Amino acid sequence: MLIQTQTGPSFYLPCEKSTPNMRGIRRSILLLTTLMALAISAKAQWQIQTGVPELDLYSIEPYSASVVNGGALLGLLRTTDSGASWDTTYITVFGAPFPGALYDIHFFSSQVGVATGLLSLGSQHVMLRTTNAGTSWTVAYYDQIGGGILAVHDLDFINAANGIAVGTDNTLLRTSDAGLTWTRAANSSIPGSGHLYGVQYSDANICHVVGGNRILRSVNGGANWLGQTFTGMDL
Repeated sequence: MLIQTQTGPSFYLPCEKSTPNMRGIRRSILLLTTLMALAISAKAQWQIQTGVPELDLYSIEPYSASVVNGGALLGLLRTTDSGASWDTTYITVFGAPFPGALYDIHFFSSQVGVATGLLSLGSQHVMLRTTNAGTSWTVAYYDQIGGGILAVHDLDFINAANGIAVGTDNTLLRTSDAGLTWTRAANSSIPGSGHLYGVQYSDANICHVVGGNRILRSVNGGANWLGQTFTGMDL
């Protein structure tokens, strides 16, 4: 029996006599060959994108087949030609440079979007909003609740109006007007304590948040939360 991967080596297995040991060897070689083929195939599907500005990159979100936005240190990356070329727009608020890194972004249209991350040198939790494709930003929300470096790590929207953002020191923010305003959930309404790192909607009602050795779950769009703790795991 001849086994050959598309680009890998060939194996010859004798077939005239079948024993349990030989069948086990064949299965092992078949499994190894399959894994090699899958690895080669997976590797072939990815390429390093050239022409990307040399910035620390934190997030990426496709808006359409040709427009993709990326969050980076000090600015927003954007391509309008499916990644053939990229432009960098540095963060400015009220016309002045605004130090920070965009950990996550979301655009509702080609012009209107929200962003968050480690901003204002980590002295505040900040939510930004743009109406001109990131050319300039306004501060839609900020607070100084917590200790140490403050940041909002992640955000998610279930539709064009409703979204949640999460960050350090049990920060959980909600918006119902496409990021124009944000409301912080009271710490007493969030099971457990610590930093929150990720948020994901499943549908308009079900949402999960992870961080501080916990997974939080809401079944009413984020109005209330239940938590499950995993001891010894830094989720």
